[in-house]
Amino acid sequence: MTTTLPLLGLGLSDLCGDGRTVVGETALLLLNEPPRSGDTRVLARDPGLSMPAVSQFSLVDLAPGAALVRRFLELRPVESLDRLVETRPPAEPTDLVSLAERADLLGVPVQTRASNLPANREAKPPLAAHRVIDLDDSGTMTAPGTGDVVRVVPTRSLISRPPFADQPDEAMAIIAAKPYLSGRIAFVDHGVELGLPARLVDNAHAEALRRHGIDDVVRGLDGRFDEVFGLAGVAGEALDGYVDLLYRMERAPVGTHGLVAVEDGDDARVYLAVRDPNGVSVIDLGTSWAASLPTDPTRVSLAMLPESLTVAQRLDSLARAWVDPQRSGSRSGDRPAGVELFGWTSGDSPRAIEVIGSVADEPAGLMQKIAEAAEQIDQPVIVLGARRSGEAPQADQLMLLRERLEAFVGLNGQMPVVVTRGAEPDRPVAGSEATLVDILDLYQVSVLYQTPTPPAALGERGPGAGAGLLNLGNWWVLREPGEAGHTESADTLTPGLLARGAAPDRRPAFAVPSRSVSSFLTTPLSDLAALEASLDSIMANSSARRAEVQAAVARVPTKDAHGALVELAVLGQGEAALNVVRANGGRGDEIIEPLLNIGHPDPQAQDDNTFTEVLSQLATVAGEGLNDSVSQAILSSIAKLIAKTMTEPQLKVEIARHRDQLPREGHVRPDWVRRMNRLMRSWPAHQEILSWVAQAILECP
Repeated sequence: MTTTLPLLGLGLSDLCGDGRTVVGETALLLLNEPPRSGDTRVLARDPGLSMPAVSQFSLVDLAPGAALVRRFLELRPVESLDRLVETRPPAEPTDLVSLAERADLLGVPVQTRASNLPANREAKPPLAAHRVIDLDDSGTMTAPGTGDVVRVVPTRSLISRPPFADQPDEAMAIIAAKPYLSGRIAFVDHGVELGLPARLVDNAHAEALRRHGIDDVVRGLDGRFDEVFGLAGVAGEALDGYVDLLYRMERAPVGTHGLVAVEDGDDARVYLAVRDPNGVSVIDLGTSWAASLPTDPTRVSLAMLPESLTVAQRLDSLARAWVDPQRSGSRSGDRPAGVELFGWTSGDSPRAIEVIGSVADEPAGLMQKIAEAAEQIDQPVIVLGARRSGEAPQADQLMLLRERLEAFVGLNGQMPVVVTRGAEPDRPVAGSEATLVDILDLYQVSVLYQTPTPPAALGERGPGAGAGLLNLGNWWVLREPGEAGHTESADTLTPGLLARGAAPDRRPAFAVPSRSVSSFLTTPLSDLAALEASLDSIMANSSARRAEVQAAVARVPTKDAHGALVELAVLGQGEAALNVVRANGGRGDEIIEPLLNIGHPDPQAQDDNTFTEVLSQLATVAGEGLNDSVSQAILSSIAKLIAKTMTEPQLKVEIARHRDQLPREGHVRPDWVRRMNRLMRSWPAHQEILSWVAQAILECP
C-alpha cells in the first residue's frame, strides 16, 4: 500500500525532477506536482512570502510519520538543508508552542504569518529567547515581537556536518558573495551557531585569526571575564538572548563589530561579532574560530565597539586592552636592563617612550619633540640611543632592539617606529653580524634617523629634497622597510614625518608567534610563578608552540635560556628544569636532577643522545639564563667529551678558566665532585669522562 503525502515546494526544483520520490521500504510517496483542481490536501502557495535566501516547503500533515519525513529531508545536501524552512498555510491558526513542537519533530525551522498567532504570545516554548525569530515578508530579521512572519528553529537541527566543508577554496569566493539566510540560528551537536556557517566565517577572517593568537590573550583573562568590556573601554548591555543579539548585529551597518560575552553557569566565553556584507560572523576569541555558543546561556551581553577597523586591527586593539595590567612590563612585557623610559602625561593618561640606552644622553628638546609626535600615532616609539649624533649603535643595543621589537609585535601585534640620532642604519656595527637595516627589515619597521647628508644625495623623493644643500644642520630621514628605502625627509622632526613611518597594518617578514609564546619569552626567569604558568601554556600545545619558540630564539638569541626550558619540558624534565631556576643554578644539587631523572636501571638501555641533549640544555639555562658560568662550563664540557669534540687536557684548561668561581676553601669543589659521583652511579657508561671532570675540578689551580 502506498501512502501519499502531498508536498508543495515553493522552489519546485529542490525536489526530484520527475515530481515523485519514493523514500524507504515503506514506500512513502512525496508528491511535488502543481496542485490539481479540487485537491484539498495540497496547500496553496502563499503569494506574500518571497524569501530569496530560503528554500520553503509545506506539508499537509504528518500523519504518515515524522520520522519518514526526516529521513527524506536528511537526504538533501547539507547546504540546501541549512536554508530549508517549512512554511505553514496562510490562514492556519497556531501558537509558538505548537510551532516549536513541529520544528523539533521535523528538525528544520517552521514559520507562519504572525497573524496566525495569538496576539499576546504568552505561551512560549523552551529557549524561546534563542529560537523564536521575527522577520518581514522578505525574510529579513525584525525586532523581537514585531515581525510579519514568525520562525521557530528546532532545538536539534538535522544538519549533521558543517555546510560547505567540502567546497574548494576557489568556490568559496563565489558562495560568500551571495546573501545568506537572515536569522540563521542552528542548534547542532556542538552547540549553537549564529549567523554565517563556520566555513564562510573562516573564508572571510581566517588570515586575521590565524596570525594573531588572541586566543592566548583570552585564556589569560580566565576568572576576569567581568572585566572584558571595561578593559576595552565599552559598557556591555544584557540582552534577552541569541535572537536579540543576532537582530542587533544584522541591522548594524556593514563593518560593525560587537563584543559579546556569554555566561553559562560558572563558565564564561568572549566572542567578536562582525557585520559582514552578506551576514554576521561570530568568532570565538578563545579559539580563534567560528563560534559554537552554549545551548542555554544564563546571560548574553553585547557592546558595539567604536571606530571602523579591520578584524586584524580590532584583534590588535582588544589584545592591547586585555593584556594583564598587573604585569610589571605592562603591554610589551618586562623591560630588560638597558632600556629606560621617557615619560609624560597626555591628558589624564601616562605615556612613555622606550629608550635603548640612556635618556640622559638624549637632548631634552629632542625627546620632547618625539613625545609630541608620538601622541599623533597609536603605535609605540623606540629611541635607539646614541651618546653623540652620528655614532653607530653598540652590538648589545641592537640585540635589545630585537628583544623589544619581538615583544611589541608578539604581545600586541604593534609595529613600533624607531628614532635615532645615531649613524645611518646600513652602517656595519662592531660585534654584530646584522646591521640596523637588517633588523628593521626583518620586523618590517620604519626608522627616522638623523644625518648631515643632504637628502638629494640619498636618492630621497620626499618634500625638501631640492632644498637639501641649503640646510646647514642635520636632516631627519624616514626609511621604510624593504625596497622602499629612503622615502621622505625634513629639516626637523615633525609629527607628520613620524606618522608617515607608522604602518599599523604592516606585518613582520615571519610568522608572528602566538601570544602565549611571546608572553613566555618576555617573562624573566626571576618571576618563577609567571614563568611556570607560561611554560604550562606552551606545553598545552607543545607541538606548535615549540616550533614558534625555536624560531623566536633564532631571531633573538638572548632568549635561548627560555628555549632550553621548553626543550627540557619536551624531554619530560620541565619541573626539574624549573627547580634549577629556583635553586639559581649550581648553588644546589638541582642542577643535575634532570640528568638523574633520565637515568635507566639497565645500563644497556640508557640513551646517550637524551643524556647529551639534557646536558646541553641545562648548560644553556645555567649560563645564559642564570649567569652561572661554572655550571655552564662543567655541563658543556661533559657533553663535548662524550661527543669527542674536547680532549682531557682541553677540559682542564676550560675548568681552570673558572677558578675564581671554584675557590679552594669551602664546599663548592667538594659539592661538584659529589655530584659527579652521583652521575657515575646513574650513568656508568660515562664513568671515565665524569671522573676526568671531577679530577679537573679538584686540581683546578
